[in-house]
Amino acid sequence: MGTVNCIICGSEYEVCRACPTTTLNTPWRRICDTPVHYQVYMLIQDLRAGTVTKLEAKEMLIRLNVTKDKLDGFLPGVKAFLLPVFEEEEP
Repeated sequence: MGTVNCIICGSEYEVCRACPTTTLNTPWRRICDTPVHYQVYMLIQDLRAGTVTKLEAKEMLIRLNVTKDKLDGFLPGVKAFLLPVFEEEEP
């Protein structure tokens, strides 16, 4: 068992990196403290790769109940990356 920090919000949490449960059932726990934060992490990866648009990302974040106001709970770099997504308007 070890203590790690969520890559999205910075919260400290415990995770067993060697436990089969973590490795097989919840591998997202190695990176993030919650499933929603892992989905945000994956969405950021998709944005960087160009596989989703900012508008698509905005819609996905809203479905995850991640709003512009909730970005204050994220790490500064994550917040700075996602703020322009919320400024994206329909064409």
